[in-house]
Amino acid sequence: MRRSIHRVHAKIGYLSIAALFSALTLTSTAFAADADWKGTTDTKWGTATNWDSSTAPDGATETNTNIKAKTDGASYAVDVDSAGAVAKGLVLESDGTNKVTLTVKADANLTLKGGATSDADSTIVIDAVGGGTTAGALVFDTGADLVNNGTLTNNGTLTLTAASALVNDGTLTNNGTLTLTATSALANAGTLTNNGTLTGGAGLTTNAGTLTNNGTFTANSLATNTGTLNIGADTTTALTDNTGGTINLNGGQLTTGAIA
Repeated sequence: MRRSIHRVHAKIGYLSIAALFSALTLTSTAFAADADWKGTTDTKWGTATNWDSSTAPDGATETNTNIKAKTDGASYAVDVDSAGAVAKGLVLESDGTNKVTLTVKADANLTLKGGATSDADSTIVIDAVGGGTTAGALVFDTGADLVNNGTLTNNGTLTLTAASALVNDGTLTNNGTLTLTATSALANAGTLTNNGTLTGGAGLTTNAGTLTNNGTFTANSLATNTGTLNIGADTTTALTDNTGGTINLNGGQLTTGAIA
């Protein structure tokens, strides 16, 4: 009889542990949900009540961060106005009427661990230092890509770290510092204008759109140009294939390797 009781107790204990493990797993899964912007309180990214999860993204508990004016039928202006903002990924969705504008303010920074995608009617602005101490900064972690189909204006600092890609199919204007580190890559099929400092990585870099340099442009591997390069300032790159492309020297000098 005692053995039977012991077996029952052991079984109950096992079931209790299993139930606890299952509950913890479900809780963890429940927390790993998208963070959706609602903007019910103000325009500040860090205000918890602006998010449907009642907490600002932290890059750990959310699976993705969404600002969807198109879906919600309302225009959203979202301001990252403090240092240390983090998100796992970012999706901006707009339409002709309901639009998203995301601004990284001076003295603020946003780090994205899972990349970002913006559609044709969405806007991203990174502010200059202005009256602050430092310029706004948008940073993409290792392997996190930026796909811009809308309008992106960098007046501050935009950085893509190792194994990341910047894909521009929209309009990108760099008036600040845009850095693609070591193994990151740039693919431009839209309109890219550099009035500041753009430093390219060692990954494959291509231009099938219009790339205009009026500032400092150093790309270690602008390998292929099938679009238009407008050189308004001295430009250094490793361009080797200009088949089907056009290069306009508008007061600048192009330093490169042998071009096919």
